Amino acid sequence: MVTNDENQGQPKAEPRGSGVVRQCFRGLMHLVGGLVAGIAIVAGLLSWQLSKGPISLSFLTPYIEQALNERSADMKVDLGDTILTWAGWERALDIRVLDVLVYDNPGAIVAAIPEVSFSLSSQALVRRGAIVPRSVELFGPRLVLRRNANGEFEVNLGGGQSADQGGGKTDGRLLGSGLLDLLIAKAGTRADGEAQLAYLTRLNIIGAETVIVDEVLGRRWSAPVADIRLER
Repeated sequence: MVTNDENQGQPKAEPRGSGVVRQCFRGLMHLVGGLVAGIAIVAGLLSWQLSKGPISLSFLTPYIEQALNERSADMKVDLGDTILTWAGWERALDIRVLDVLVYDNPGAIVAAIPEVSFSLSSQALVRRGAIVPRSVELFGPRLVLRRNANGEFEVNLGGGQSADQGGGKTDGRLLGSGLLDLLIAKAGTRADGEAQLAYLTRLNIIGAETVIVDEVLGRRWSAPVADIRLER
């Protein structure tokens, strides 16, 4: 006959369910630790590579060109390269498109932008699953501000003297709107333009060659280097 004292001296059997939970928890912790270590390694490699210079994302360039060229049969957009670069602690990583050229049907250059930079909105990505720009910057474009004979104002991205005289202005507008459409409307966003622009907080034009043409007064002014910053 087994007494109570003998039963108390024997180790109690652990419930089977608690052992399974403990094993699952241990496996989950190992998985999380592995993911953290992997992210740290990738971040370290990325930081090391960026410290040496921009990283080329040339595999994206054909897709961007195709998206831009779908806008109009009257123009052709050619991109030099797409890169990922470190832009300082305030802006972190920037995706930039280099050497943007726009050609008309005869093959003449009607607009040129050396560099376009954009950053994406994390809020739009989380809330709507949409790729929407938070900021857009144009580096070194030729900007033509015009008041025509009717008193109407136009803003064009000109590629040559023809933009000053009124030629090529349609293509300049197509380039600007095409770039924005690519960034805000090619990833399943709604057709409502106001909703697409809701997350855009900054539009900068850096180092622009600015030409102001006033057809009413018959005057023309130019600024070799000008910065235009629009924020909301």
